Amino acid sequence: MNDKEKAKGYHDTNDFKEGSKDPDGIKIKMVYTRHDEYVIYRGKKGGILYYIADEYLPKDERVYTGRILEIASEMAQVYSLQPEELRGVEVINTQIARAMAQCFEGKIDAAKKLLNDAARRLIRLRCLQTRLNYLFAAALTALVPLIFVMLIKFFNLFPNLPEISLYSKIFTFGALGGFLSVSLNVWQLDVDLDAGRLFNFAAGCSRIFIAIAAAFVAYYAIRAKLILGTIQENHYGTYVALIAAGFSESFIPNILTKFSEKEVENKAEKVIEKETEKKKAEDPPVSCKI
Repeated sequence: MNDKEKAKGYHDTNDFKEGSKDPDGIKIKMVYTRHDEYVIYRGKKGGILYYIADEYLPKDERVYTGRILEIASEMAQVYSLQPEELRGVEVINTQIARAMAQCFEGKIDAAKKLLNDAARRLIRLRCLQTRLNYLFAAALTALVPLIFVMLIKFFNLFPNLPEISLYSKIFTFGALGGFLSVSLNVWQLDVDLDAGRLFNFAAGCSRIFIAIAAAFVAYYAIRAKLILGTIQENHYGTYVALIAAGFSESFIPNILTKFSEKEVENKAEKVIEKETEKKKAEDPPVSCKI
């Protein structure tokens, strides 16, 4: 190997070792396959990487470069699905490296099958991680009002402000209902693979906030006897109703819809009554004398 070859991009594959840097300056974390003509490795960033020794040759002699281009679309999909922290998916990393090695050996179909399978596994993993992040965020948010209620109960906080204890209970039971809903439905949650962890956490928190708001509205609807009759006379019944309001996203909207429909019906009845009275006033009954 002369200086001219080095200038054209040739590097000895034996130089690719764990802890060293590749030609692009990326630190090598693991080497999967080393051959005289190519090496497959994992860098600190960039996913599963490779170096082909025939890149310094004329284009018509670049056998390995031509082969890797045949699986370019499959590799692009895998790269787009790989997580930032690659150490947690080392089994899948090994499968991707095996697929690339199969490709370099001319087994293109086998390489594509391995990469497609790796993509499916990464999708399942991403979906699982997203749903767990959503569930964890919901649990953490629901835990805040519960801790607050426990502090008030055991340390007798705010003895002169009973409203704080009341509102904290409303928030707690609403949040509990919301968390139960999330726990049961999280595995059917639609997942956006491009959404980041922060977005998933925000989505989980927002679901609990919605549940708390629903419980708050439900409490005053019960107190006003707009729903559930005399259940307000039973504290435990009220608590169950608040959990139900937080659990069902359609609980409060349905109540408001029914209340609105009832208001419309009442207004319509009043209009009809007025029209009837007006008609009677304009056309008094005719008496017949015999």
